Amino acid sequence: MTWMEPTGNTITLSEGYMRDLVLAELCRRLDIVEYFHSSGRLEFNLEHVGGDEYVSDCPLCEQAGTFRLNHRTGKCLCSHCKRDNDFLSMIGEEHSYDLEEVLAHLTGYIQGKKARQVHLQEGGVA
Repeated sequence: MTWMEPTGNTITLSEGYMRDLVLAELCRRLDIVEYFHSSGRLEFNLEHVGGDEYVSDCPLCEQAGTFRLNHRTGKCLCSHCKRDNDFLSMIGEEHSYDLEEVLAHLTGYIQGKKARQVHLQEGGVA
C-alpha cells in the first residue's frame, strides 16, 4: 500500500505489515481463544499454558500437543507439521475465504456478540 503524505513524502507499507496491523487490531478487539471455542468448527481445545500462549493438538496435522497459539498476536505454529500460520489464515482455510471474506466474517461475529450482550443486559434469555 502506498500513499502520499501532505508533506509530499511517499510511504509504502508491505502487505505483510498491513496484515500484521489488522491482526493486532483484531486480537485487541476479539478474544480469539473464545472465538475458536465458540465456533466449534475447528476441532481442537486450546489449553492455557501461561502468559499469552495456548497449546492444543494441531487442527491441521492432528499431532498431539504440537499447536501453539499466541492470543495477543494471533500467530500460531505447529512444531510437527511446521505450519506457521495466523488467526486470519486459519479462518480462511476453515471456510475457504479470502482475506476480505475473513474480515467480513469476523465483523459479523463481533457485531453478533455485541448484540447478544445487549440483549442479555436488557433481561433477554440466552
